[in-house]
Amino acid sequence: MSSEKTTPQTETKEFQAEVKKMLDIVIHSLYTEKEIFLRELISTAADAL
Repeated sequence: MSSEKTTPQTETKEFQAEVKKMLDIVIHSLYTEKEIFLRELISTAADAL
C-alpha cells in the first residue's frame, strides 16, 4: 500500500478596489450625511484601538 499524501492545490487571487469609490458607495447607501459617516468611522476606529 502506498503512503503518498496529496496536498490540495491552492489558488491565489488578487482583490483590487478603489477605496474612494467604495467609501462613496458606503456613504451614499448607509449614511445620508458625511458627518454621520465620519463620526461612525472615528467611533469604530477608537473602539478598535
